[in-house]
Amino acid sequence: MADISNFTGPEVGATLAVSTGKIKVSERNYDSSTSDTDIGLALHAGYGLEVSTEVAVLFGLDYNVSGVKAGKGNQQDGSQKNIYFKNPYSLSVSVGKLINENTLGFAKVSYEAAKYSFETFPV
Repeated sequence: MADISNFTGPEVGATLAVSTGKIKVSERNYDSSTSDTDIGLALHAGYGLEVSTEVAVLFGLDYNVSGVKAGKGNQQDGSQKNIYFKNPYSLSVSVGKLINENTLGFAKVSYEAAKYSFETFPV
């Protein structure tokens, strides 16, 4: 028999994440954008609460331990900088409905954030 308790309680995990970062700059008469794709390690921790015999609410935190390269930016002195999203993280809440013993269908809402940083190198 299917049991919602298979999806409740603490959970932890790790993911090899392929992430794409994009930055767009728009000023008076100037538009520019850059993007890049990077591979990194993302860690996950979460907790599921049983609401009924078929429904659970899941809370999660995801943290990418690697920076995500978002492209390159040209500087006035002729140098370029790599642009990174540093320490991206996500806070989420999901509501899940038990489909069968091994499957939980769910809808997820998350807040995603990161800082950005620059690394200078000569052209």
